[in-house]
Amino acid sequence: MRSSSIEMQLSVQPPLLTCAVDLGIHGDGGESEGVRAGEIHLRGAGAGVPGRGRRRVRAGARPPPRRRAQGPRASRPHQSRAISRYVLRKGASDLLRENSLAESATVDAWLEAESHNFDRAMSAITFQCFVVPMFMGGTTDHKIVEENMEKLKAALGVYEERLTRFKYLAGDFISLADLSHCPMAHYLLASPCASVLDAYPRVKDWVDGMMDRPSVKKVMELMDAS
Repeated sequence: MRSSSIEMQLSVQPPLLTCAVDLGIHGDGGESEGVRAGEIHLRGAGAGVPGRGRRRVRAGARPPPRRRAQGPRASRPHQSRAISRYVLRKGASDLLRENSLAESATVDAWLEAESHNFDRAMSAITFQCFVVPMFMGGTTDHKIVEENMEKLKAALGVYEERLTRFKYLAGDFISLADLSHCPMAHYLLASPCASVLDAYPRVKDWVDGMMDRPSVKKVMELMDAS
């Protein structure tokens, strides 16, 4: 079912990436929900937190340590996004809104915002709050956490304003731009920084709504069990 090109990309991804693609293509909860679940975990697997090992993540959603990338570190999230789009197109999902040029462009714009703002800040926070003390035997650098919390708050403020006008980031429809936040939001909710969402009630409701989706719950279970 998979093309040789997608298999080549999967060969350098964490093991659960393959599970996510299988879930996306052969999902057991209906194809659209399966593709959606597969998409979310693809984003999580490429975010630079989960590694190749088979470490267990229990209460606290602790991610395993980062591994040295096969190539430039920045290429991993881009590979993940490319694979995500492949999975969604393979399942004829509407999460990219490709039937509308304007809506598709808006989804792409918010995906860029997630990549350069939310994901970047949360990667640093997650690394310091979980990886350094739990897997490296080090001490969390609170200065780095505080610096990135400020960056995260700036992103959340933009999201809060946007969500006063629309139900989701790209409009009144759920899209990849929303669901791509789920893996890092999962770690945020399990971190000492979770209370930051209290200052952004619309963002908190948006996150809670996504996390309550059956497909998201299924993928978060895969993340915690990896």
